[in-house]
Amino acid sequence: MFCRICNTSSNQYYKDSRVFYKCPQCSLIFTDQTLEREGQDNHYKGQWGNCHKEYVIALADNLLTIINKYRKPFRILDFGSGSGSLADEFLSRGIDTTPYEPTIHGNLAKQAL
Repeated sequence: MFCRICNTSSNQYYKDSRVFYKCPQCSLIFTDQTLEREGQDNHYKGQWGNCHKEYVIALADNLLTIINKYRKPFRILDFGSGSGSLADEFLSRGIDTTPYEPTIHGNLAKQAL
């Protein structure tokens, strides 16, 4: 089995009802199972867009508290941005933020790739 990120040959790491592999190069733990498009659609459809504004504000506050301990953020890449709500909150605070959601039901529809 080859790592899905760096394509390094990976060995079995754990087995229960599924077999898990761990990449010796980048440490990704993964399975050989993937969801077909219909399974992805069922998993992600409707998952985003129901976040309460108060939750997004609190999440941004918490994340910025942690980040500010190390450095003041000038730019943020929000990988796995879902609907883009958190990225929008960062933008409203004057932080240059790029949302990236690699699934079709999230922010991907708005992205020009």
